[in-house]
Amino acid sequence: MEWPAAINRAFAEQVGRLFIWAAVAFGSGTGVYFRLPFEPQLWSAVGCLCCSLILTVMSRHNPIVMLGAIVVVGYGWAATVSHWHAAPVLEKRIYGDISGRVVMIDVSASGKPRITLDRVETKELPPYAQPERVRIALHGPSDVPPIGSHVQVTAHVSPPPGPAEPGGFDFQRHAWFLSLGGVGYTRKVVQIEGDPEGQTVARVRAAIGFWIRDHVPGNSGGIATAITTGDRAYLDPSDVTALRQSNLAHLLAISGLHMGLLVGLVFTIARLCCVRLKRFDAKKIAAGVAMVAATAYLMISGASIATERAFIMSMVILGAILARRRALTLRAVALAAVIVLILRPQAIFSPGFHMSFAATTALVIAFQFATDRLWFKGAGWRRAVIGAVLSSAVAGLATAPYAAAHFNQVPHYGLVANLLAVPLMGIVVMPGLLAAVLLAPFGLEFIGFFFVDQGLQLISAIAHHVAQWPGSVSQIKAPSPWTLPLFTLGAIIFLLWIGKGRVVGVAVCAVSLVLWWDHRRPDILIADSALLVGVMGPAGRQMSRDKGAGFAARIWLENDGDTVSQSDAAARNRAASPTISVLRKADAMPDVCESDIYVVADYLRNPPCDVFDLRRLRNTGSVAGYLNNGQIDWISAKDISGRRLWNDRWVRRDALALWPFASGRDGLPR
Repeated sequence: MEWPAAINRAFAEQVGRLFIWAAVAFGSGTGVYFRLPFEPQLWSAVGCLCCSLILTVMSRHNPIVMLGAIVVVGYGWAATVSHWHAAPVLEKRIYGDISGRVVMIDVSASGKPRITLDRVETKELPPYAQPERVRIALHGPSDVPPIGSHVQVTAHVSPPPGPAEPGGFDFQRHAWFLSLGGVGYTRKVVQIEGDPEGQTVARVRAAIGFWIRDHVPGNSGGIATAITTGDRAYLDPSDVTALRQSNLAHLLAISGLHMGLLVGLVFTIARLCCVRLKRFDAKKIAAGVAMVAATAYLMISGASIATERAFIMSMVILGAILARRRALTLRAVALAAVIVLILRPQAIFSPGFHMSFAATTALVIAFQFATDRLWFKGAGWRRAVIGAVLSSAVAGLATAPYAAAHFNQVPHYGLVANLLAVPLMGIVVMPGLLAAVLLAPFGLEFIGFFFVDQGLQLISAIAHHVAQWPGSVSQIKAPSPWTLPLFTLGAIIFLLWIGKGRVVGVAVCAVSLVLWWDHRRPDILIADSALLVGVMGPAGRQMSRDKGAGFAARIWLENDGDTVSQSDAAARNRAASPTISVLRKADAMPDVCESDIYVVADYLRNPPCDVFDLRRLRNTGSVAGYLNNGQIDWISAKDISGRRLWNDRWVRRDALALWPFASGRDGLPR
């Protein structure tokens, strides 16, 4: 058999799934843009986008050329959207009075309330450099101001920080797409200068959350608020930990489970109410009502990536009911993925995107396979039980690699916990919330909230109980930046390819897991603030200090697969070689270099030794060192991420000067 003929035949078999592969190609192009070590010129990105769109239409009869063109479309679109978000970013730390309007309230990892301000004004910066948004954590005695209110606060605000370690989560990129030009904190009282205005949806969300917590006391109220409005500010940290360790954390994310339950309940109730109207198609009317309910839920839930995916899938399914077409297919999943990436190209790095689409794709394929099997046919309790076990097992298996990569842990009893908790969410909690809404006009919402409270208490008890089982969770070290994309490529080939070629996907997945297992963690890590150094020793990573720079310390230990606290890590025996001295002031630098490496949280001129000071770290970001034959090979965060819009002021200034639709405050002097 000639290879060209075999290849052509193999590709010809994929024609039926061409739209699905087109979605994969679009996502691949998006990923290529974000992985570039440099920022492409805007004119080249827009040119690629336009030319590849034309080529896609012209080559529709040549699948290989068309898919290649769609890859370029994804690349060009991601670049264009990135420039569209061009906005000023702080270039140095400032301290002073800042005024603005509160547009969001959330909670930091340390449990402190945070407010996000737009319409920012401060005398510390010239008009052209005012950031569009800043986020400030409230460390003082101040009350949290209501959403929409105009406030003034005296705060320390800094540029968004880079990755805690090279190849880690890039908060600068995340902040860029939020138009977040600075982050900081205040210990002062927030002064409210004006009544709330605008932000209607956010204020409605906050009012709904308050209404829920007023009727559902304790920890259950925080969970009920999270699954209704997406606001996790009122969650108890112990509940979050237990839900993660029992693999029930997905219940907190408003995703396909919650959207599906709500849409299903509304559709069923509406259809039962309309069934007597024989002149009308009760099924279509119910689908229309469910569409309205799904749209309302999307708006009040905060429209996260998982919620958007679930909303799009629901609308496709309901639209198929209106058109009398089959809906639950891989085409619907592909369409949802493309729409999400068009709206948010940066979602390609999101844990919610990875886990949501991995679970949905696997479930659609699994149930398409099971539908034709004798053991799944028929009605009654057998099909319901098999469906529950199958969906929990398949979703858990599909999301496990992504959960391990993003959260560095693998729950071992997730199937048991899900089989116990998910039915409670579907039979008790979600119907209770819907009943509370429907009964509220009559003052009887307490009936629905009673069931919500009882159901969430049972779910919380299940999570805490399963999390306490011996060996309930294993810690996993973080993979290299390329391991997860390689695994995803293998999984896509295995799940989507038609024919014997899918075995290639199994091989690719196996290679990625071997690379993950063999991945070497850095021997030395230096924070970009120069306040913390972590050196790998025989007992694990030893920290240079027992407190301070806690976020970087937590990320490093989690990525090591280490469960100890920063203080315990600081008490470990220091590694013998190399010797590293961490100094706070440049004046403490000795005249003669006694250590191999110095890390100084200050600025030095002409240092006599190998020194990482603030000037050097400002250019490199966080740094990782690998010991090889007595030598140290250094790699920085900038080496991996490159010079991009979100991390380089000169690239950003060029983009702001060229992009005609950028904010009026474009970061350039007039």
